[in-house]
Amino acid sequence: MSKTKNPLKRLLQQVPIPEEYQVAWENVRKDGSRGSVILAATLVEDSLRALLISRMAPGVETDGPKDLFGPMKPLSGFSAKIRMGFALELYGERTFHDLELLRELRNLFAHGKLAIDFNTPDVKGAINQFH
Repeated sequence: MSKTKNPLKRLLQQVPIPEEYQVAWENVRKDGSRGSVILAATLVEDSLRALLISRMAPGVETDGPKDLFGPMKPLSGFSAKIRMGFALELYGERTFHDLELLRELRNLFAHGKLAIDFNTPDVKGAINQFH
């Protein structure tokens, strides 16, 4: 657990236990389009981080080396994690495509200024591109 005094940052850095992941995935199904895409992408990104850490040398901290995953570090972003997993051949081109598409949808829903949902034609078209 982080030693930061800011309770919001500390809460953001906490790693959920399996039961909390289950609750989070249940919330994905309950949230509206915007919330469900953002939360689902966050959970997938966290799982990808855990996969990358699991493939690192023995003795690496369970939350990964701070010089790789910390803020403003090489693997801090979803895109960098996606590309690293592909470079390490942890998955193939189809999964790489789907992860990139999820990342793009997450960015759209998180930062887009228009009222969009799963029925927005371009969003619907993107969703239909998932393998």
